[in-house]
Amino acid sequence: MAASPNMAFIAGGRLEFPNHPDISLEIAGLSRDVAPFLIDQYPVTVREVREVFPSLTGLDEQLPDDPAHSLPWDVAVAYAEAVGKQLPSVWEMAFVVTNGGTTRFPWGDTDFEATSFVEQDKTPYDPAVHRLLSGPAVWTDSPARTLVKVYETDGTHDLKVPGDPSRRYAFGLSENDRKNIQTSLRNGGVVFFRHDSSISSKSPVIGLRLVRRLPR
Repeated sequence: MAASPNMAFIAGGRLEFPNHPDISLEIAGLSRDVAPFLIDQYPVTVREVREVFPSLTGLDEQLPDDPAHSLPWDVAVAYAEAVGKQLPSVWEMAFVVTNGGTTRFPWGDTDFEATSFVEQDKTPYDPAVHRLLSGPAVWTDSPARTLVKVYETDGTHDLKVPGDPSRRYAFGLSENDRKNIQTSLRNGGVVFFRHDSSISSKSPVIGLRLVRRLPR
């Protein structure tokens, strides 16, 4: 299937979510059928955001052709709606970054190379999806669930409470992850973290990459 301009076609399929120390336990190790979708080849740029929201504050110090960051949740949702796309789910991002569960990283199984990370950071198919880990983290539409410890007389166990609408998963490297990328990627490139998605919330490492879901 031909992709839309600047989007890559992902055929989808069965995906088992990798077990990874930085993934909340309620999704690690689970499996799901991922439907076909299109995904932006590159993160959304400052220029693209400005075209939709000319008066948006907080972008003045960012260069027009750089990936936009520090985008609050409500801006991310509104931008996606304005351009006729959707925020990705954690499953869609995991499918892309592991090439359907077949590789550790977007580029394959070879280790991260600090000197050429941006050039290395792309999927092997054509058209490629670029800067999944070297670009800003991106909002997903998946509510983050809270994992709490329940103490009983015979020990402890984990209790998974329902999704919190005020927190969403972001895909990519958090601010702490970026301080030591080699350690952060030790078990693979699927890295999610929780972030407050209240209206005023934003992070200097969270930007935007969108999908367009297709019929099966």
